[in-house]
Amino acid sequence: MKVPTYEAQTRLGADVGARPMRVRASPEAFGAAEARAMGGLAEQVGRTALDLNQRQREAADLEARIQKDLQSEQFTNEYMEAVTLASEEAALQPPDQQEAFYDNAVKNIQSKIPQRFEDPVQRQELSLSLERYALSRRVNVRASANKNRLDALVGESAKREMTLRNEAINGDKATSTRAIADLQQIYIDLEEKGLMTDEDVAKRSAQMVKDVQYEREINTINRIKTPEEATAYVNSIRDDERFDPTERRQLMGAVSGMLSKRDDERKAARAKLKDDMGSLRDVIATGMEIGQEQLDAVNLELKMYGTEADARDFDDILAGNKNVQILNNTGTLAGVDSLIRQIESEPTAGLTAQELGYRAQELENAEEYREKMVTAFEGGDALDFLSQRGIVNVEPFDFANLSQSIPARTQNMNKIAASVGVNETTGKVLYPQNFFTDEEAAQFASYLNRATPQQKASSALALIPLADSYPQVYEQIAGKNGELFAMAGAISATTAMASPVSVPDMSIAEAIFDGIQIREQPGYVAPPKRLFAAAFEEAVGDAYRRSPEDEAVMQEAVLSHYAATRKSRGEEINENTQITEIQESIKAVSGGIGEYNDHQFELSRDLEQDEFESIIDGMTPRMLRLFAPNGIDGYTDEQAIELIQRSQITNGGLGYYYPVDPGTLQPFLLTNGKPVPFVINNRRMWNGRTLMDYLPSDYKLEKPTVYSVRGMELSL
Repeated sequence: MKVPTYEAQTRLGADVGARPMRVRASPEAFGAAEARAMGGLAEQVGRTALDLNQRQREAADLEARIQKDLQSEQFTNEYMEAVTLASEEAALQPPDQQEAFYDNAVKNIQSKIPQRFEDPVQRQELSLSLERYALSRRVNVRASANKNRLDALVGESAKREMTLRNEAINGDKATSTRAIADLQQIYIDLEEKGLMTDEDVAKRSAQMVKDVQYEREINTINRIKTPEEATAYVNSIRDDERFDPTERRQLMGAVSGMLSKRDDERKAARAKLKDDMGSLRDVIATGMEIGQEQLDAVNLELKMYGTEADARDFDDILAGNKNVQILNNTGTLAGVDSLIRQIESEPTAGLTAQELGYRAQELENAEEYREKMVTAFEGGDALDFLSQRGIVNVEPFDFANLSQSIPARTQNMNKIAASVGVNETTGKVLYPQNFFTDEEAAQFASYLNRATPQQKASSALALIPLADSYPQVYEQIAGKNGELFAMAGAISATTAMASPVSVPDMSIAEAIFDGIQIREQPGYVAPPKRLFAAAFEEAVGDAYRRSPEDEAVMQEAVLSHYAATRKSRGEEINENTQITEIQESIKAVSGGIGEYNDHQFELSRDLEQDEFESIIDGMTPRMLRLFAPNGIDGYTDEQAIELIQRSQITNGGLGYYYPVDPGTLQPFLLTNGKPVPFVINNRRMWNGRTLMDYLPSDYKLEKPTVYSVRGMELSL
C-alpha cells in the first residue's frame, strides 16, 4: 500500500526570517488619538496583570484547601481504623478494664492531632470528629464489658453452685444443710443483680432441694452390702412423702440393681482370690519366695471375700512360703539334702492331722525345690536360679568394661560353686555353670553384632581366660545369634591352649572380624559358590557333617578369613590361586583337619595327625580313667577302648572330642549316664604329665613337637 505524501503549495524565499523588522516613527507621527490609544493599552495591561495575580492567589488557596482536606481525610481514615482496633482489643481485656483500655487508646490518638496539624481550626474539627466517632464505638465497648461482667458473675455462680451441690449430696447432714442454705443465697444474689426473677429463684431452690434429697438416697443405696440392709431400706422408703410414687419406684429398683451388682462383685472378688492364691502356690512351687506386700494384699482379699476353706488354703501357702524361705536360706544343694533328711527323721507321734499335713507339705516342697535346683545346676543355670531367689547377689554385667566385669563375675561364680558343690577329687564344681545369665548372653551377643572389628577382637581376648573353667561362654553367645563371634573367640582360646607360654594368636580372629566387615562393603567379589563348596568339601570332608549349623558357621568364618587375607583381587583371577587361598583359610580357622577310621575331624592346634592317632591307638585303661574316673557305663575299660578305636571321632569344642556311632552320630560312651568328653591335646596335664607321656613306649613318637606362637616356631 502506497503512503500518500503532502506537497507544499507555497514557497519560502531564502531570506525569509533573515531580515529584521523595523518600525520607523518620529514624535511628530503620534497625535492625541495615538496617545489615548497608548494609555488605554497600558491600563488594559495593568488590569490583566492584576487579574492574573488574583487568579494565582485563588489557585494557591484552593491547592492549600485541597491538601488540608486530603490530610484530614487521611487522618480520619487512620483514627477510624485505630479506634476500631482499640475496641476489638478492649474486648480481650478483663471486664473491669475494658472501658479504661479503650479510653486510653482514644486519648493516645487525640494526642497526635497537635503534632500533625498546625491549623487550629483543622485541629478543632478533627478533634471533634474523632470524639464523635469514639463515642459511637464506646457504646459497644461498654455493652461488651457489661456482658462479660455478667458472664463472669454467672460463671462463678455456676462453679460455686456445682461445689455446693456436691457438698450437699455427699457431705454429712450438717454439711448438707449448710450447703443448701448457701445455694439458696446464690439464687437470691442473682435475683438482686437482675439475672433471675422471683419465680425463677423459687423454682430453682425447690428443684435443688429435691435433687439433693434424691441423690443422697442414691448414696445410701450404694452403701448397701447385704440383703438385710436392702430390705430395711425398701421398708423405710416405701411411704416417704419427700418423693413421688415414680421416684420411690426408681429408688427401690436401684436397691435391687445394687444387690445384683454386689453379688457380681463378690463372685468376681472370690474368683480373683482363688486366682491370686493359685498364683502364690505356683510361685512357691518354683522355689521362689513370696514378698510380704503380696501376701498382705491377698490376706486383705481373704478377709473381705474368703471362706473358711480359703483361710485354710492361705495358711498352707504361708507354711509353704516359710519352707521356701528356709530352703533359700540354706542356699546349697548339700544343705537342702540335709534339710530333707531332718524332716524325714522328725517323729510324727502326737501330731494332729493338720500338723501331719503341714509336715508332708514341707517334705514335698523341699523335694520339689531340690529337683528344680538340681535341674538348674545340671543345666548350668545356677547363676539364674540362685540370683532369682536372692541366695547370691549378682552385680549387673557391664559388657563395655570387661576388664572389671569378668573378675567381679568370677567372684560371684566362686560363691555359686559353694551352692552347687565341689568334686572332692578334682576340686572343680560338680556341674559346669554358665558364666552369663540367659538375659546377659542375649545382651552381649547383641552388643557384639553391632561392635567394630576392633571391639570384637578386644572382647574375644578378654574371654580367653574363661575358656578353661567356663567354656560355655562361647555356647551361650552362639545360642543368642552370636555364632560367628563365638567361633572366632573359641579359636583364639585354642591358640592360647596350644601355646607353650599360653599366649593366644589373635590374628585369626582379627582376620575373621575384619572379613565380616569387608564382605559387607559394596564391590566386594566373593569366590564362586561352586568353587568354594568344592574346596571346602575336599579340605574338611565330613568333619562338620554331624551339625549342619556348625558347618554353616565354619563356612562363614572361612569366607570372612579369606576376605581379609586373600592376595588375589578382582574378578578375573586364577581359580587355582583362589582354591589355595581358601584352603589356607580353612587350615587357619580349623587348626588342621585330621582323619581317623576314614572320618575327618578338627585336630588340636598342638597335635599332628600321627600324634593324635598314637593317642587313640595306644590308649590304655589308665589313660581312659583320666577321662572317666568311674569307668564307662556297661563296659570294661578294655571294651570301651576297643569301641573308641572302632568309632568315628568328632569335635566337641575347645579341644574336646567324642567317640560317636557312625550311624547316629551320637556319643555312646557314658559315665554316670552322661557322655564322656575326651580332652586330647599335648598341653593338658594329668599329674604333671601329658597324654603323650602316658602312651606305651611303642606308641611314643620320637620327633619333637613344633609349636607356633605368633609366627615363631619353637621346637621342644
